Amino acid sequence: MNRKAQIFRATWVSVFVNAFLAVIKIILGFIGQSPALFADGMHSLADMLADGLIFVAAHYGAIAPDANHPYGHRRIETFSAYLLGVLLFILGLYIAYSGIHTIWLGHYQTPAFYTAIVAIISLFANEGLYRYLMFCAKKAQSDLVEANAWHNRLDALTSLVVLLGIIGARLGYPALDPIAAILVSVLIIKIGYQLSMRAVRELIDEGLEKGEIAEITDIIVAVPGVVAMHHLRSRKMAEQILIDVHIQVDPYLSASEGHYIGECVSDAIRQFQPNMQDITVHIDVERDPDEPEKVSLPLSRAMLYAKMLPVFTKFAVDAQKVEWQIFYIDNAVHLVIILPKSITKAKAKELQQAMLGQSSEIQSVKIACQMVA
Repeated sequence: MNRKAQIFRATWVSVFVNAFLAVIKIILGFIGQSPALFADGMHSLADMLADGLIFVAAHYGAIAPDANHPYGHRRIETFSAYLLGVLLFILGLYIAYSGIHTIWLGHYQTPAFYTAIVAIISLFANEGLYRYLMFCAKKAQSDLVEANAWHNRLDALTSLVVLLGIIGARLGYPALDPIAAILVSVLIIKIGYQLSMRAVRELIDEGLEKGEIAEITDIIVAVPGVVAMHHLRSRKMAEQILIDVHIQVDPYLSASEGHYIGECVSDAIRQFQPNMQDITVHIDVERDPDEPEKVSLPLSRAMLYAKMLPVFTKFAVDAQKVEWQIFYIDNAVHLVIILPKSITKAKAKELQQAMLGQSSEIQSVKIACQMVA
């Protein structure tokens, strides 16, 4: 079963359970004169609406990347988790307000005995739903389903409070109900705040935890061919992780070998963390400055060729048969010139000196001449 199907199945179970609880708690809470049970029923109704939000998030969040969303649509799921956290936060404030308002006015009622039975049913149903959703959240690696699971754990605590309030009211202590409701509202507010802030941190591209970054760093520097690494950046999109990093390699490697080392780095990171959606490895031959400076770039291949063509002509060397290897290190150009094997060692030496002194613009260039065997 794919991730989207897992989320949908878990959410459908949550919808049916919350719909059942909302109906019996609202009706029996109203008939049985239990404002606490009636409010808990409205809470379950809000949960059902939140489940609808999860359906929307799971559907649109699973849409494949397109031209306008090259990294996919996972942030829809993150934003939905934020809305769910805000809903919890507001709900907690409402429960706290209701409890304080009841105590302030002193409008207490004695609920019917069967309201306690409904509260017990709600307690066990919500706890069972919490355990089921947490199992599904870990399997699908969904923060949104996990948020919904914690929501149901809070519903179970709310039902416990309602039960204690009903029992207390029937034993002659009606104030216990609103007091307990206020205590639970603090927990609801806390969880709602944590869920929404976690989503906000993801939406503003907060990086991974320091421990995870340290582990990824150790993995990268352990890859053969990596001299050093820097500028490691990370961010999350729902359960997926995106990373970009600069690695330093031997400056005299070929481009293909440098690319191969970069692929090895990507593979090592994915083995450590399978949820990597995108890994960008930039290959450097030296460490980039922490603060980018404006520098004039060294001569390009075409410009170097134009500078050296008169030298080749002077020494009667066919420039078309000369192979160039250019290395840009410390903002300077280092050349390896492979000459035709017909060139003598003495002539190659003269050619090397002539190339070094050809122009003041290339005085920093180091040249090595190598005869073809």
